[in-house]
Amino acid sequence: MTTFLKLPRKAGIPWIVAESQYSLDHSVLGEIGACFWAFPDQITSIIEHHHDPEPSLSPQGMVAFANQIKHYLQDQKTLVDQGILESYNKFLGIDYQAYDRFLSSKFARRQESA
Repeated sequence: MTTFLKLPRKAGIPWIVAESQYSLDHSVLGEIGACFWAFPDQITSIIEHHHDPEPSLSPQGMVAFANQIKHYLQDQKTLVDQGILESYNKFLGIDYQAYDRFLSSKFARRQESA
């Protein structure tokens, strides 16, 4: 396990490549870690299911949505699951222009404080 956790950084490869090489994904590793550290069942479940595609306002749903927004806003397009993001956009009534407005306002605030 230690080798897997260090591989992406040491080898300079993306996590997604390391995950496919070891046939594991970070949801499974997170669940294992949460169990190992005796996290509450609800937290373990949130970690395990943070890529579930069904939109909801549950803690798991909000973490799944936040995870997709993070990838989108950080321009990590290869990590965005378009199906999940679009289903949440529809569920919550959000469009991609809202993300662009958020980025613009965030950038403007950084410029003002510099």
